[in-house]
Amino acid sequence: MKSEEFKGLEVDILQAKNGSMEAKERIIKRYANYVYTEAFKIRIPNFDIEDMIQIGTFTILKCIISFNQDKSKNFTSYVTRAIKNNYLDLLLKEQRRHGKNTSDEMLVEVADAISIEDNVLMSIEVSTLHKAFKNLTIGEAELISQLYFQEASIKEIAADLNVSYTTIYRRKNKALNVLMSSLASEISV
Repeated sequence: MKSEEFKGLEVDILQAKNGSMEAKERIIKRYANYVYTEAFKIRIPNFDIEDMIQIGTFTILKCIISFNQDKSKNFTSYVTRAIKNNYLDLLLKEQRRHGKNTSDEMLVEVADAISIEDNVLMSIEVSTLHKAFKNLTIGEAELISQLYFQEASIKEIAADLNVSYTTIYRRKNKALNVLMSSLASEISV
């Protein structure tokens, strides 16, 4: 079942493809923090931060046009990958244009710098999630683990536990609500 937020994104993408400026603005706003984060990660000679943000914004607009829901279901992955790739491509072009070293070592350094920050952020997110998991009962934690980490379906879990689909669905929603409350309180601290 798709979340309301994801359904809203799908609607925005369709409206933006049909020329709705409001939908384009909502999509740009949705990914603005990501554009800012990525823009600050890479330093390119002769480009200031406003240039980088503009390039990221244009990338989002280009992704809206080129995104094909039949080929890919996840717009977020599509747009974030495109933003990173455009920044790295721009860095390479500028390095070549100025006759600087574009060796594999330089690319590895850039990729390492990006992956280090991503790893730190992921570590913080995992730590926060572990703290939130402690607020779940053992049964709720096991259910969430089966659904999201072992990728079992509600139907499979219901059959294994010999309970109804609705029972598992309600337990899942209850557990997710506990997690969301825990995460919200953890983030606001």
